Amino acid sequence: MSRESSNQDLIDKSEQQGGDEVMMRRSSRSKESIIQTVAVKHGIALSANDPLLVLHTMNSLLLDDMASQQADLIAQFRTNLEETAHQWNLHLDVKMNTQFGRMENQFKKLMQEQLEQQLNAMLLMLTDRSDLPSQNQHQRTLNNLRTLKSQLTSMRIQLMMNLVSSLMVLFAAIILILLIK
Repeated sequence: MSRESSNQDLIDKSEQQGGDEVMMRRSSRSKESIIQTVAVKHGIALSANDPLLVLHTMNSLLLDDMASQQADLIAQFRTNLEETAHQWNLHLDVKMNTQFGRMENQFKKLMQEQLEQQLNAMLLMLTDRSDLPSQNQHQRTLNNLRTLKSQLTSMRIQLMMNLVSSLMVLFAAIILILLIK
């Protein structure tokens, strides 16, 4: 366990030194930039060891530290926001499924009621008509039956005539075959 913690300490120190080297390079570049800018704008020559540049270095360190803390806060905020969004999503799914279930049940109930009303109306209409058979309806049925009877009679006559003509053609064909031989 102590070996792992000492290895972790070495890794942390090397990362910190690497970060310090990057900061030093950035700081030296920015110091050169500051020296040139002050010389151009104000006509004052600063050296690399000027005490005014200590303020710049201190400000850079503080800004970097604050930026790191803000990045950590933003990451924590993002995590909290994602967790809250996930919880809201789950809550909305439950609410939505509950609401859809209610709507489906109400729709089924409404459809069942409508179907029962329509069936009752149709049944009432049929019972009203069947209780009072009209003379008109009876007369129409008789007329339809007479028409069907006359159509059947004419069809029988046509069938007989077709049968007779088919037999005549068959006899004629047989006679022709016998004559040709």
